[in-house]
Amino acid sequence: MGCEFRSRVFTGWIAFRWALAFFASLLPTPIEAGDQNEKELAAQVTIRRDTFGVPHILAQTEEAAAYGQGYAAAEDHCLTMARLYLQARGELAAQFGEQFAEDDFRVKQLHMPQGAAAGYAGMPPWVQRIVDGYAAGYSRYVAQHRALLPEWVKPATGIDILAHGRRVLLMEFSMDLRQLDQINGKVARRPASGAWDLAMGSNMWAIGKERSVSGKGLLLGNPHLSWAGSQIFWESQITVPGKINVCGTSLIGGPGVSIGFNESRRCLRAEPRSQGPPPLPL
Repeated sequence: MGCEFRSRVFTGWIAFRWALAFFASLLPTPIEAGDQNEKELAAQVTIRRDTFGVPHILAQTEEAAAYGQGYAAAEDHCLTMARLYLQARGELAAQFGEQFAEDDFRVKQLHMPQGAAAGYAGMPPWVQRIVDGYAAGYSRYVAQHRALLPEWVKPATGIDILAHGRRVLLMEFSMDLRQLDQINGKVARRPASGAWDLAMGSNMWAIGKERSVSGKGLLLGNPHLSWAGSQIFWESQITVPGKINVCGTSLIGGPGVSIGFNESRRCLRAEPRSQGPPPLPL
C-alpha cells in the first residue's frame, strides 16, 4: 500500500465524517451531470469492485474520490439515499403522503436545511469540494439511470449531503424528540420499532500487543444500529496516491470512512448516547 497519509486528510475523511453536518452553508452551484467540471472529476476516478462487491476507489484528488464514492454508493443504495435527502429537506410528505407530515414538520422546526445552509461558506474550500464531489457522483448516477428511477429521486447538492448528516447526527443520535413533542404540547408518539424501549449503545474491544497471541494489537467495534435507512453501513476503500489510503465503512449518504483503518491508524465510532460500564482491564 505504501501511501503517505496526511493528518489533514485523515481528519477530513474520518474524524469529521458526520460532524461535517454541523457546518453546512449556502447552496453551492449544482454540478450538472455532463458539465465540464463533472467530466473532469469522472476522468480522475476509477472504481473497481472485488469479489465481495466492495468498491475500491482510486482517484487523483480528494474531490474525485468523493465523486467516485457518491457514484458507487448510489449504485448500491440509490433509492434509500434519495429518500434520506428528501427527509433532510422535510419533503417526505409531499411524495409519500400525510403520514410523514409530522416528521417533516420536525425537520423544519429544527431548521435542518437552514442549519446546513448556515455554515458551508465558512468551511475550508477543500472540504466544500469533497461534499460537492460526493453529491455530483450521486447525481451522475441518477442522471444516467433517470428512465429507470421513480420521479421523486432527485439530484443532490452538497447542501443535501450536509443536511442529511446533520439530521441523522442530531435527530437520530443526539436528541430525545419526545421533548420536542412536549414543547409542542403533543403526546409523544412511540415508534413502531419500539426503539425507545431499547437503550442505544455500542461496544468495543481493544487488546494491546502484549496481551495478544499474535503479538499485534487487536481492535473490534460493534455499533448497535439498525439494518435499514440512515443506519445502513456501506464499505469502501478510498485511495488518492500520496494522500489517502483508507478502507472501512460508513453510514450511507455522505463521504468518507467512519470505522476503518489505514497503514498506521484504526478508527472506531460509538453511538453518542452510549452509557455502560467502564472499560475492563485485560
